[in-house]
Amino acid sequence: MLYLNLALVLLLPLVAGSLLLSLFPLKKDLYLAEKLALSFLAGVALVVMIMFFLSLSHVPVDRLTILISLLVLSAVAGGYLVGKRSFLFDFSEMGDSLKLAPRGFSPAGSLLLALIAVKTIYLFFVTLVKPVVDIDAINMYSVGAKGIFYSKSFLTPFVFERLYGKPLFPYLSQAGVLIGLGTFNDCLIKVLTPVMFLCLLIIFYSALRRYFSRLAALGFTFLLSTLPFMIFHAATAYSDFPQMVYYSLGAIYLFLFMKDESRGRSGPACAFLTVSAILLGASVWIKRGGLALVVVNLAVLLVYLLLNKLLNKDKWPAFWPAAVAFLVISLPSIIYGQAGFLFRGLAGVASGAAAEAASSAGEANRLQVVVETVLKKLFLYADWQLLFLLFLLVLIFCFRRAFQGPLLYLLAVIALDLGAIVAQFSFGASFAYLLDGTLLDRLVMSVVPVVLFYCACSLTPYFEEVSKGHEDQ
Repeated sequence: MLYLNLALVLLLPLVAGSLLLSLFPLKKDLYLAEKLALSFLAGVALVVMIMFFLSLSHVPVDRLTILISLLVLSAVAGGYLVGKRSFLFDFSEMGDSLKLAPRGFSPAGSLLLALIAVKTIYLFFVTLVKPVVDIDAINMYSVGAKGIFYSKSFLTPFVFERLYGKPLFPYLSQAGVLIGLGTFNDCLIKVLTPVMFLCLLIIFYSALRRYFSRLAALGFTFLLSTLPFMIFHAATAYSDFPQMVYYSLGAIYLFLFMKDESRGRSGPACAFLTVSAILLGASVWIKRGGLALVVVNLAVLLVYLLLNKLLNKDKWPAFWPAAVAFLVISLPSIIYGQAGFLFRGLAGVASGAAAEAASSAGEANRLQVVVETVLKKLFLYADWQLLFLLFLLVLIFCFRRAFQGPLLYLLAVIALDLGAIVAQFSFGASFAYLLDGTLLDRLVMSVVPVVLFYCACSLTPYFEEVSKGHEDQ
């Protein structure tokens, strides 16, 4: 019975997410495996939102009320989709989607695929073989999820005092797993994160496969699957890994929008913008810093639209689905508390800057300490292997491609994200956590897949040109 309930926990978000994505014009522009991965991620966010509104409505959050809510929403969405004769999974287009299938792989590609599969299986094993052991997860996320499971609400005093002032996604998503299982299980409570890891790899590969060879896409996907710090956090109950998945994929789809828009392919471009909006909107629910990261992407998007003269009445109708998706998903969390986090954070930066000006000579060197520590962690520790060295080499030796077109905007996202981290430690109250090494890498993790994707898009064309030259000879 436990395994049937576990299947329900994993299939319910998949079905719910596919219905949600079916409301938008996406079906012709995504691969089959990519649709499945996106459906799961969107479905998890949808279930979290349903649990949120059920609690606010003082309706008990249990398996029955969640299922009824999903059935009602599915009936409404289904009626609309039947009228439009549109659904995310159009099996008449299966041929295009099957380019992700392993047929015709070279020996090197088959080896890379096997290594990725081994890494994924390993992650599922290390995640589910042990209970929650990380102290912050025990004290906050898992105990909060357990409280929601037993009290059927996050508004009871025991739960609310642990959730107050914190984004709700980690608590509600883990509580949703327990509700689906029908029992408290401190091993399976983490089952969503390895599935998110698999979704991350599928979508990362799909994004690269659109422009590059199968072998190149597999090679960089394999590199992503081996990053030690990311693998470690995918096996914990912390919120940092889900934050990384939703945010980084949202930023990558934003790049795909700019890439296809610059090529004059407005249809796929708008589909990618809508997917980006859904993922970035969901990321606001996960961590306090999610809103600031989303603001960075929105600012870069606005600059892109202005410079390319896309803010006109002819283009607006195509952008509406993305705008509606982002607002519907993100506004409940922003209204509930995220805006207050942002304003308090800005006030903390201002007060920290004022205190910095009046501090002693030793405190005046805080920025220097922050920059030195960040550089040391990025380049001299094994948490990200040699990723940031590769990033630096790309900027130096591939500057003609790395600073052109949509890649320039993706670089701006990366630079602003890293700059925001430096600013947070330099002027906020997080300086102590920089020194004890508990926070920096977890903040950097959100942008790591974006950095690797940027390196892949900058480097791969050079290798494929060389490979083509050898074949011509």
